[in-house]
Amino acid sequence: MRGVGSGLLALWMCAGAAIAAPTGPGGGDGAGFSLKLTFDPAASAALVKRDEWTIVAASYYGRPNAAGEAHASEGEVFLGKTEVTVVSVDQTVTLSANPDLQALANWVEGGVLRVNVNVFTARFTDENNLLNCGIFEDDVAVAQASVPTIACRLLNP
Repeated sequence: MRGVGSGLLALWMCAGAAIAAPTGPGGGDGAGFSLKLTFDPAASAALVKRDEWTIVAASYYGRPNAAGEAHASEGEVFLGKTEVTVVSVDQTVTLSANPDLQALANWVEGGVLRVNVNVFTARFTDENNLLNCGIFEDDVAVAQASVPTIACRLLNP
């Protein structure tokens, strides 16, 4: 896949947008949010040089109510997932939520939607993740009330 990243970087720079690939059940419901993605200068320079992009992955879940216990795994009811692939530079990323609204209403305590966001390299040029990034995990309402920041650096500088 060498060389693909540079062409995609040029496309991204012209369009000024991220490539989104939502997965999972549900549909858009106004539960999306933005977060700030930052890279230390060495990480951004190294990843851009080798055409390596970054994936921002959000998993939506809720804590089960009594009816949801049978649908929970490890104390959580899975409600969907969204992934966005972006160039490895500082930016604000918008995540479109796609939670399973029926499960949220029927199986989640108080209907409180939570999200766990992880960030890692897309593995275009290396089969291993090259980044050490923070995470964001909280109620979606908290994310919507602010713009959380996730900072990244190289795993092995």
